[in-house]
Amino acid sequence: MTRHATNEDLARHAPSAWARTLGALLEQARRIDLDPDELREAVGLDAEALADPDGRIPLEAVYAFVELVIERTGDEHAPLRLAHGLDVESFDALGLLVLTSATLGEALERTMRYQRLFAEGERYELASTGEQVHVRYTPWGPPRPAHAAMAEMFARDLAVHVALVTGAPVAGVRVRLRREPPRDPGRLTELLGIAPELSAPLDEVVFPRSALAIAIPRADPSVARFLERYLDERIARLPPDSPIARVRAAIEAMLPGGSLALSKVARRMGASPRTLQRRLESEKTSFAELVEQVRRARALTLVESGVSNAEIAWLLGYSEPSAFHRAFRRWTGTTPASWRSDRAAG
Repeated sequence: MTRHATNEDLARHAPSAWARTLGALLEQARRIDLDPDELREAVGLDAEALADPDGRIPLEAVYAFVELVIERTGDEHAPLRLAHGLDVESFDALGLLVLTSATLGEALERTMRYQRLFAEGERYELASTGEQVHVRYTPWGPPRPAHAAMAEMFARDLAVHVALVTGAPVAGVRVRLRREPPRDPGRLTELLGIAPELSAPLDEVVFPRSALAIAIPRADPSVARFLERYLDERIARLPPDSPIARVRAAIEAMLPGGSLALSKVARRMGASPRTLQRRLESEKTSFAELVEQVRRARALTLVESGVSNAEIAWLLGYSEPSAFHRAFRRWTGTTPASWRSDRAAG
């Protein structure tokens, strides 16, 4: 039976994050001359919460910590420097599950499946375009300084740790970040371990499709099955998925053909339009903004896949191809044809 969100679901707490992730970053603070206890107290957290293996903290606290580290050091890349001290196994059971998966493709799928354990509200997506696979990251909430830093850590985690998982660097990996070029692009490249494409429309790491078949040396099906059961139990204890995630999913399902409206999405979710609108306002977003985000992400995938403009316009719910064409130029500054050509050349 399908479970519909109730008004109580829509009014639930703000998204949370796994406490040990922040705890692992705090342990690295002394490497950049910061006091971990002072940082922890400044963002309003106690040591006991961070030490609990199943402890959860507000995702807002993680973002506040990232911004505090930048403020204390005067270095926009300081959180990325902290991430240098983390390896795959720092991510607890999920890290071990990745290391015991059979292939890189299986490891990525499992990462997507259990990502919500580590940060509700944030969104990770796996998309395919021809001979490439895209892992895309969307932070939670309205734009803020923490988002660029979180995207950098996400990119390094995937682009660098994939070599630790497979036992050797994977050729053809690309990193694309939405952020504007920093004061010292070379330093960002050094910290990431790869030269990123900046001012991109999405934060993503791109792999050749062939990389999905790479075998993982430490693969162990028995251990992996045990870890999956353990993570399934942990994710079942989480509150229902965030309203924003459910609204996104409803938008994605209802886009084709242009039958999209807040009232219809609310009905699909089992809530009143007014309740849904209030909840989105409390999350500092709007229905129109979420529609725009979903359309933009899907459009880039479809354009790179070579789908015709007329078909894309229908799939995105536009009344005519010209409306899609205008929206695409607004998102990227260029036309779908030029975008596809540039991606093929890259």
